Amino acid sequence: MGVAAFAGEGFAFFGAAFAFFGAAFAAFFGKGFAFLGVGFAFPGFDLALVTISRLPPAAVFRGSRSFRIVENAGGSAPVQEGWPGGPVEKMHPEAQALVARLALAPHPEGGFYRETWRSPARVITPRGERAALTVIHYLLPAGAFSAFHRVHSDEVWQHVGGGPLEIHVVDPSGAHEVQRVGREGTGVVVPHVVVPAGSWQAARPAGRHHVLACCMVAPGFEFADFEMAREADLMRLRPDLARVFRELCRPPT
Repeated sequence: MGVAAFAGEGFAFFGAAFAFFGAAFAAFFGKGFAFLGVGFAFPGFDLALVTISRLPPAAVFRGSRSFRIVENAGGSAPVQEGWPGGPVEKMHPEAQALVARLALAPHPEGGFYRETWRSPARVITPRGERAALTVIHYLLPAGAFSAFHRVHSDEVWQHVGGGPLEIHVVDPSGAHEVQRVGREGTGVVVPHVVVPAGSWQAARPAGRHHVLACCMVAPGFEFADFEMAREADLMRLRPDLARVFRELCRPPT
C-alpha cells in the first residue's frame, strides 16, 4: 500500500510509501521542486520517507534503495565565475554535462564541486565544533588542477569516473609522495587515496580526460580550516620540487 507525496506551487506535502517483498519506491519531480528520499531496509520490505526541497533536480544522485539532495550547507566558497582553464564553454562536452547535471560550482583551489552530505553528528576539534563528516563531488576538467592546499582534517579521494588522477602529497616534514587513483580501464586500479590532516596536497588529471572524484573529509570540512599554499613557502620546505610547485600552485589572492 502507499501514501503518495505531492507538491503544488508554493506548498509542500509529505508522504510515505511502503513497498513489500523488495519492491522499489518511486520519486516524482515537479517544476522547481526536488524530493529528498531516505530509505530504510527492513526484512521483507523497504520504507521510503519523502520530503520536498526547492533544489535543482539536476543535483540528484541515486542509490540502490534511496536518493537524496543536500544543499551546500558548508557555505559558499569565495570563487569567481568560470575556471582557470578558461570559459566553461571551452571544456569538453562530457565535463560540461557533469557540471550541469551535478550542479557544480567553481572551487578556489581549481576544478568544480558540490557538497552532497554534511553529517548532523558533531565532534569537538581544537579549532571548534565540526560536522563528523562532509562529502563532495569534485570535477577536474582536462588541463585543470587542484592547487596545493591543506585542510586540518583527513581527506579521502575516491575515484568516480573519467581518467586517472595524480595526487601529490607533501607532509609537514617535507616528505613527498605521488599517488594515482583510477578504476579498471584507466590503467590505474587504486580506487582511493587518503591525505592525512595538515599535509599539503595537489591533484591533476594524469591523462587527457577529465576526472570525477568523491572527496570525504573527517572531521567535516569548513573553509576556516582550508589554506592555499604559497609557492615560496613550499620552496623553502622542498627546493628540489621547484618544478612541481610552479606547475601546481596558484598566486595568492
